[in-house]
Amino acid sequence: MKKIFLILLASAMVFSCSKESLNKESRKKLVFDIQVSQGGNSAVGSAPTKALKTGFEEGDKVYIFFEDVLPTKHLTLTRQAGGSWTYEPEGELDVEDLTASGKNMHAIFFPFEQPVIQNDGTGVSFKTNSGLFIYTYNMVGKGLYTVEEDGDSFVVSGELTVSSSDDYVQFFIDREDENYAQDKQYRLSVEGIKPVTCTGFYDNGFTYKELAAGQPLWGYMYLDEGVSFTGVVDNSWSDASKSHTAYLFNIKAAAKKKVFTGKTLAAGKAIRLTNVDSWDAAVQTPETVDLGCETCFWGTFNLGATDVLGKGMYFSWGNIVPSTDGTEEYYSKTLGYEVFGNRKVSLKDEYAIYDAATAFLGPGWRMMTKVFSYNNGELDFLYNLPHSWDTGKKAMVFTGNEQSITLPAAGNYNQDGLIAENVYGWYRSSEAYPGVEYKSYTLMISSSQYERYTALYNYCQSIRPVKDK
Repeated sequence: MKKIFLILLASAMVFSCSKESLNKESRKKLVFDIQVSQGGNSAVGSAPTKALKTGFEEGDKVYIFFEDVLPTKHLTLTRQAGGSWTYEPEGELDVEDLTASGKNMHAIFFPFEQPVIQNDGTGVSFKTNSGLFIYTYNMVGKGLYTVEEDGDSFVVSGELTVSSSDDYVQFFIDREDENYAQDKQYRLSVEGIKPVTCTGFYDNGFTYKELAAGQPLWGYMYLDEGVSFTGVVDNSWSDASKSHTAYLFNIKAAAKKKVFTGKTLAAGKAIRLTNVDSWDAAVQTPETVDLGCETCFWGTFNLGATDVLGKGMYFSWGNIVPSTDGTEEYYSKTLGYEVFGNRKVSLKDEYAIYDAATAFLGPGWRMMTKVFSYNNGELDFLYNLPHSWDTGKKAMVFTGNEQSITLPAAGNYNQDGLIAENVYGWYRSSEAYPGVEYKSYTLMISSSQYERYTALYNYCQSIRPVKDK
């Protein structure tokens, strides 16, 4: 019995020593020596746009993920002034993770944003502080790494090159004096160009998402030389007989418009936008009348129209790009869905950039307001004015303060296409409806019905702009 006890004691001592040795080894610090460079790209890189970042700068961050390691355990590299990198392990990354991996690493670099990396349980997603995806180009790379013991350390070494996808196309506006010299002041909508983002790292690879063609591209300042916009081209640009409309939105001014005709554009190419200040106004600015509302004047015609009976443009909720596709499927690929989804906020303050009237006509112009309680807001003010149906014009006439405006029955676009044109009209307000998901307040008019109404976000409806007093 004593002999058995001594054997067990000796075994326990050996196990204890082994565990102590393992813990001691695990406590060895990790030292990183991973070099990252930027590689050559397609014609975008050599185009005279200066829109593609061609070298790392102080403060740039590269995020490295290791195969078969939880993505929350990754490595952040930060570029220093002298050209070196600092390395910050995230998520308690340790040597046991790295020695058990597939010896491959994946890197991503966002030239114009530093994402907030968010754990969703199955991987990580890349978003901004405001919770949105980063719709601009990125650079990715894949390479091998090694782990070697060196005294009281484990050294993780490797090299990789990051480059942007050849699928991207770019537009670039040169800085002119103080114009075009600020990040996120500008958005560019181009027919046939789709915003694309890298959404995260899952199952040992990066995942991507694209929005519908024509959705706005964010403008990012490139060094101090101008503004860069990046997206992916669709097949419509392969046919020179097709025209493509571009809208340039400026948070400080009215939108401008350019129509590209007789041009083709292929993946990997870039276009320098010139004489932007001489582009046409995107829409005609209406005159205003004072109906007696304390907060605003009323525009004399619909957004995108040119006269009082013009039906104008149609917009889904939170989108500044006009559309005639009122389906849920299309809406799910818009920036409005990305920003709002079922979020219940109004299009003002930080969300005023998603007000189509403001985007097209400039500061001071906006959509009419509405709040949950009746008789409170500009939509309710209009609703309570004296009004009459004009059968010949197929429109509702509102009168106040001895002046009037005419709202035509423009119909709207839903999953069935254009419905009720010349019979009904729906006019959006800037307020979401809190009672039901994916609905906002609207004013409905017809010869037989007249209501404060709610409409699904995906429906494309008219906007009667108002101007602040």
